[in-house]
Amino acid sequence: MVTKISRRVERRSRPPDLRGARFDIEIRIEISAPSGSYTTRSKRLGIDSLVFESGEPVAPGDRVNLLLYLPQGEEELDLVRLQAEVVACTKQQGLFTVAAAFRRYAPGDERRLHDWLLPRAR
Repeated sequence: MVTKISRRVERRSRPPDLRGARFDIEIRIEISAPSGSYTTRSKRLGIDSLVFESGEPVAPGDRVNLLLYLPQGEEELDLVRLQAEVVACTKQQGLFTVAAAFRRYAPGDERRLHDWLLPRAR
């Protein structure tokens, strides 16, 4: 008699408590886009997306590398590295408002971003 053993593999996905939510949080971000690299500030931030302003347009569909500077106190910063896809870019008052959806995180960075956002979301 052969006993079939089924082992369920638990897949870690984005934490459900913050999925889709964005908050008016301004942090420093570095962007590496096809048009070049620059530093700016976020307008809205979530566990799975970001809105920021840019002096240059970024085409929807473009992949950008982001470095998020998360304040941890008076002088400490935690860095989160990720790749995002631009989903919208509109011109407003001489600047471009860019929305980007996060696609890939550096190992452990999704959890660190979630843990940093959670207390600020309340």
